[in-house]
Amino acid sequence: MEKPAKKPARKGDSVTMRMTVLNTDGSIAEPALELIATAGERFLPPRLASLENAVVGCREGETFSIVAEDVFGGYDESLIFTVPCSRIPRNLRPAEDPAESKDTALTEGERILIPTDRGELEATILSIRDSRLTLDANHPLAGKKLIFVAEILKIRR
Repeated sequence: MEKPAKKPARKGDSVTMRMTVLNTDGSIAEPALELIATAGERFLPPRLASLENAVVGCREGETFSIVAEDVFGGYDESLIFTVPCSRIPRNLRPAEDPAESKDTALTEGERILIPTDRGELEATILSIRDSRLTLDANHPLAGKKLIFVAEILKIRR
């Protein structure tokens, strides 16, 4: 005798899911992240409300996806700026591992944390020329069309 199918998620249920963010070509934009959310309630940026609503009615083991643009904001050209290398601390911390300092040379494409009057600013080094750094403070996924894939792992009433 077959087991009855698990009941679908209802609004207010606690849902554990694994979410992966893909580029439109299918490559991974952000690795899988496990999260727990309340079905039908705000747990993501407003631009992903359709994903929040899609959780309601899903069953454990089901996978669904949505396509969304500008989830990380639109690409803002005003967040590209150039600073003299002398204004950048010698022991910058890489954005991927803020706990570690480094004494190596900076490289183009690297994400760094820059101390500012209002805290730290994460930016990507676009170029290093003539003792100047051109930096981009946009989120790396800003302005991109992305596919959010969610697998329902567990539903609790």
